Amino acid sequence: MNGIIIQYQYSGDEATWEKATGDFVAALEADSELDGGFMYMVTKARESDTRTHIGRWRDDDTLKLMQSRDYFKTFAGILKEMAGDTLKPEGMSVTTMTAQ
Repeated sequence: MNGIIIQYQYSGDEATWEKATGDFVAALEADSELDGGFMYMVTKARESDTRTHIGRWRDDDTLKLMQSRDYFKTFAGILKEMAGDTLKPEGMSVTTMTAQ
């Protein structure tokens, strides 16, 4: 299974950040064509402005489908705006994990 880790710094308005990330996750969950093939988690460090997003997907077709969606394009733009030059995406391969 392939995935991505995205890290960045954000010290702006929390309500704006929570709405953007919440709307994206809700859109993923509502997209019946993804059929559970795309997992996304958003985290916030407790003692710094570091934010981390972790995504993983079933296969390349699932990724392409998600990337074709308007909600993805909107969120990608918002994320770039919020993170500025601190945005650091990095591809990953999942080697082992728990069921949940």
